[in-house]
Amino acid sequence: MTVREIAQLCDIPTTTVHRALKTPERVKPHTLQKINAVLKTPYRLKSSLKKVYIVLPYLNNFHNLFIIHVNRLLSQRNILVTPFITEENSSKEQEFFENINLSSRIGLMWCPSSNFAKYPFLKPRKNRDIPWILLYRKLSNIKTDVFISQDNSEGIDIAMKEFMDQGCHHVLLLNGHSSSQTTAYDRRQRFLDILKNTPNVQGDVIEANFNEWTNAYENIQQNVKPLSCYDAVISTNELLTCGLIKVLQEQRLNINQDIKVTTFDYSPVFEALSIRCIHFSAEQMAEKAIELILEKSIDPNYINHYNLPSFGY
Repeated sequence: MTVREIAQLCDIPTTTVHRALKTPERVKPHTLQKINAVLKTPYRLKSSLKKVYIVLPYLNNFHNLFIIHVNRLLSQRNILVTPFITEENSSKEQEFFENINLSSRIGLMWCPSSNFAKYPFLKPRKNRDIPWILLYRKLSNIKTDVFISQDNSEGIDIAMKEFMDQGCHHVLLLNGHSSSQTTAYDRRQRFLDILKNTPNVQGDVIEANFNEWTNAYENIQQNVKPLSCYDAVISTNELLTCGLIKVLQEQRLNINQDIKVTTFDYSPVFEALSIRCIHFSAEQMAEKAIELILEKSIDPNYINHYNLPSFGY
C-alpha cells in the first residue's frame, strides 16, 4: 500500500503519513490509530484502468508469452488488453499514438522502436497523468518514472565467463543496431569492455535488424571472417539466432563441436540444438509490469524502476 493510499483512506495529508512511519512519536495518538487500522486492513484502492495497450517492436517467443500472461492476469480484473506491433518502425508507432486517446483510464506498456524518437504525448506535464510503463528500452530525451529494465550487462558477463572457462579465445557478438536501441548499445559496450580488459580474448560485432532473421543471415554471410574463425558466438535475439543457425548449416559447422553458441532468448528448438540460453522471464516481467501500472493508475506520483534478473538454461 502506498503512502498516498494510506493518506486517502485516513483523510490526512501524505506528509503526516510519512512522519508517522518515520517518527511516530511526533504524531498524535489518534492519528496513529487511524494509520495502524488501515495498515492492518487487507483493503486496497481499486485501479480505474479499463484498457491497456501493449506496444512492442516485434513478435518473438518472449513477447508472445508476455502478451499471453498480461492478458490472462488483467482479464481477471476486467481490463481489456490490446497489443500493437510497430515492426521497429517509428513512423508506424507515431501514427498509432496519434490515433488513440490516452487518459488516466487507459494504460500503456511500451517498448519503443527507437530511443531517439520524439513523442509529443509524453511531455513532462502530460505524461504524469497517464498510467504508462516503459519496457527495457530507454528514451534518451524523455525522463521515465516507471521502467522495467533487463540486466544486459549481466547476460554478457555470464556468456563471456562461460566461454573463457571453456577456453574460447575468439568470440562473435551478433547484436541489434546499437545506434538506435539502448539494449543493443548496453550489450555491445559490455562486450567491448570485456575484450579490452582481457588480453587473450578477441572478438567482433555484427549488427542486424532484431526483427528480420534474413538480415542477420545476410550480414553474417557478408562478414569479412567466416564463422570458422570464431570459437563462440553470442546471439542477442531469437530471430538473429535463426539467421545464425542457417549460416552454420551452410558452412557445415556443428554447434558445440566446432563452435559454441549462446543466445539471449529461450526456445525449445534452441534447447534441442544444445544452444545455451540466457534469457529473462516473460511471466515475471508481465507480473511486475501489471503491478507497477496498477500502482501508477492509483497514484500518478508513484515512481519505481525494476531490474529484471536473467535466467540461464
